[in-house]
Amino acid sequence: MLQKITVPFAQRIGIVIEHPGSGGAEDVGLKELKTTRIATLSNICIVTKVWESGTAWYARELARGLIEQGVRVALVAPAFKPSELELDLTDDQQSLFLRRKTTREDNSNPNKIFRYWSKLLRILDGVIAVVRLRSKFKIYLFSMPDPIISPVLFLLLRLSGARVLLVVHDPFPHGLTITERSSWLLRLKLKILYLTPSALIILTEGGKKVVNQQFGVNLSKIFPIPHPGFGSIVEKPIEGTGRLLVFGSIRRDKNILEVILAVKQARLRWPTLRLHIAGNPGGGNEAYWATCLAAIQDDPAGFVIDARFIQESEIPGIIAESDAFVLAYQNFESQSGVAVLAGLSGRPVIATGMNGFLELQQQGLVMFQIPGKGTPADIVAAIEKLQIASLAQLREQTSNGQLRLQHSLSVKRVASLVLDAAKRS
Repeated sequence: MLQKITVPFAQRIGIVIEHPGSGGAEDVGLKELKTTRIATLSNICIVTKVWESGTAWYARELARGLIEQGVRVALVAPAFKPSELELDLTDDQQSLFLRRKTTREDNSNPNKIFRYWSKLLRILDGVIAVVRLRSKFKIYLFSMPDPIISPVLFLLLRLSGARVLLVVHDPFPHGLTITERSSWLLRLKLKILYLTPSALIILTEGGKKVVNQQFGVNLSKIFPIPHPGFGSIVEKPIEGTGRLLVFGSIRRDKNILEVILAVKQARLRWPTLRLHIAGNPGGGNEAYWATCLAAIQDDPAGFVIDARFIQESEIPGIIAESDAFVLAYQNFESQSGVAVLAGLSGRPVIATGMNGFLELQQQGLVMFQIPGKGTPADIVAAIEKLQIASLAQLREQTSNGQLRLQHSLSVKRVASLVLDAAKRS
């Protein structure tokens, strides 16, 4: 085995006692690597601060794809939640994999000082893990790093001769308003973050233009590489249940309130129509979610509510009962992992004309575009297009699109593109 369990970093320095549900730290065994000399591109270290949601899936599946290409991968991240997110590899594949589990940040404690301290410990533990692996890894791929400390770490790694690739999931952090995006301090932090790596991996062509035009990053340093397909793929065709699905983290920029209002309007015409909302409203979105719940109160029969983190094992059943995903996003220049999941599960989407959705549509995603500015009336217009579509024709279109997406978004293909970016960075 290449791994050995050690005491978490926070406990090693004797300052914090972990609360229930927080993650520990695990050191990789480096002794086995000391006599091993592997070609530069056969070693990639993936680093992320995230332990759940689509970003954790992204890191996991990218690690899997690289390992399948024969690349030795180190994954530096907190212990994934749920634990089923951790990579399940064969014995041969395990020999190419090093897992360094860093301390999780505890955001549940009401004490602000404790939360800041917990965050600092998580950052320090991650930096220590990266430094310890530097002698064996020359290529580092960061996904969702800390914007304050990361530029310094990037520069130090590059000065030591390493290549640093940063995955930009969205040029601007999810959920920001136009006003918030205009903040000079935010733009300065993002510009420094984007200019310090060797290269950027961005999920869409539209995102590439934004990073170039808004932050001055040279186009030659930006590699558009899509989100790999991941999660539970549903092979069951659309059954015409009349159920729509809003899936994933609950945020204001997803216009969930507008979707709720639209479904209430649409139910006056199609009474069997229902909306299933499945996702976590945490992370500062509690007040917005309360507003959404209030809008549902006068028509509870039209809604199914699962306001929590959805376990991976539950996803196939939720999708199988749904006819389409609703993605009424605004100010979104990224590729949606939820839209990828929909397409690979043979489901169409009702979505706004954001670049990420349009690019996926070109790759096979079946999409009913929401016109206008995404008002409830606009969403109803898109729902109407779905309702009058032929079920047989829709099944054929989504089946064909599913095959196209399986090719263009395969983990193997994405991993190959990442390797190519590493060579050219």
